[in-house]
Amino acid sequence: MDLFLPLALALLTPSSNAAEAPAAQRLATAGPPRHLVLDLDTGVYTELASEGDPGILCLDNSIDEDGAADALLVGAGDELVDWGVKVCGKSTFVQALTVGYASQAPADSGAMTVRVYSFTQGFGTLGTQVAELELVGLPTDITVGNLTPFYLTVELGSASFFLPEGPVGWSYQNGDGQTAPLLVDVHPSTGTQNWIDWYSPGPATDGHLEDTFSLGPGGFSNDPFENSLYMRFFEAPANPTASVASIENPANLSALFAMNTPVLGQTWSVGFDLTGVPAAGDATLVFLSLEPSFPTATILGVFLISPAAVAVTLETDDQHDFPILASPEFIGLPIFVQGIYTNGEPFLTNALVGTIGF
Repeated sequence: MDLFLPLALALLTPSSNAAEAPAAQRLATAGPPRHLVLDLDTGVYTELASEGDPGILCLDNSIDEDGAADALLVGAGDELVDWGVKVCGKSTFVQALTVGYASQAPADSGAMTVRVYSFTQGFGTLGTQVAELELVGLPTDITVGNLTPFYLTVELGSASFFLPEGPVGWSYQNGDGQTAPLLVDVHPSTGTQNWIDWYSPGPATDGHLEDTFSLGPGGFSNDPFENSLYMRFFEAPANPTASVASIENPANLSALFAMNTPVLGQTWSVGFDLTGVPAAGDATLVFLSLEPSFPTATILGVFLISPAAVAVTLETDDQHDFPILASPEFIGLPIFVQGIYTNGEPFLTNALVGTIGF
């Protein structure tokens, strides 16, 4: 599909019956933003000093030239939908997204539902929903009457999803009557427009469109370009990779490994090159883990991967096979291996790292 066609369609001038929002309330925020990460699978929040890097940034709707962030509050249960164009050329597999919000809710009790759509054109053309995240217990912060802006990166884990290139939409449904998305500037790089769809009540469905509106200058920022809702999409790398992670021990596991990369739905094979090991034994052992570890000296050599191994294989032909499930949430997952061979006595090999692709 020609990606310039949806971009041209997304930039068409809307019909004249779109109006300014009659009842939305702009909330001013103040002070430095707080950067959070939510592991969606565990529900654990972590605060960072600055925004992290959870993948390949494939849509960056976070531009706010004046640096003053307003939030846009609508009624409890109502949903605001924004839209633009994603042209990334990567895997299309979204493994993390960052939302911006402010909340008047009591401490750590904010609530909102975030949805993502494909082929959204706006003005009541919603497209197809591809993801829904119900976020509760959101951190909040009201200092001396001022709302703090939050940038929350959600690591999706098992809720990761595919989002095709071209027109896309994202939305915030007010879950508690007090939590609102941050506004950012409309910008050509993401194909956003000076319009937002308002569905009441949410969730957004055909027949529930309350209004398509454009904000005029106002709020704390008085910014005439602030007519878009904050969103960033991060995709997993598409290509599988394999490399040597560490060489503290003899590199007996690298030669055969260089011919293999971990691919979704296929078998990943790693092997030993024991050329020049005169007393090599008949069996070799490989540990596979999902994380590295600090180097730990042992009587066998330096142990380099997490001792919480998820797989251990024992083979007599020096080749070890690891089937990789065809589940999309594994895309971009790093995996680490290290082996043991014998040369009169056992020795640990170097460590290797692979990134699952397709």
